[in-house]
Amino acid sequence: MPREKKQAWTLVELLIVVVIIGILASLVLPNYKRMKEGTYDKEALADLKLMVAAAKIYRLEQGTYINATNTTVVNDLLRLTLPTSAQANWDHEIVNATYVTFTAKAGRRPAPYVRIWRINETKEEPYQDSAPW
Repeated sequence: MPREKKQAWTLVELLIVVVIIGILASLVLPNYKRMKEGTYDKEALADLKLMVAAAKIYRLEQGTYINATNTTVVNDLLRLTLPTSAQANWDHEIVNATYVTFTAKAGRRPAPYVRIWRINETKEEPYQDSAPW
């Protein structure tokens, strides 16, 4: 009786496939992280623009801008629903508020904040800041 030969992968072929997958993963993962952080930045920009609009409405109603020390206070005073849970990507704050000026900022969580975005009542777009929180 003739024996049938079974088709199977050799160890060398399997190692080559694993090495190729490793090389492809090393090329893709840094780009994935950069794209993910870019998405987080877009979230901060949208949040800050929303805060500016809400702060301007607050000023029209109350006659002054408001200081808010954290995201929960920002939500309460400006009637917003920015994320506040432990999974939130940003901490939000409104500082240096007077009758005519204010600065809003978002710091990337967790602290210490590596990236900080700021905006004020005169800016159309948020700007990235390297100054401490």
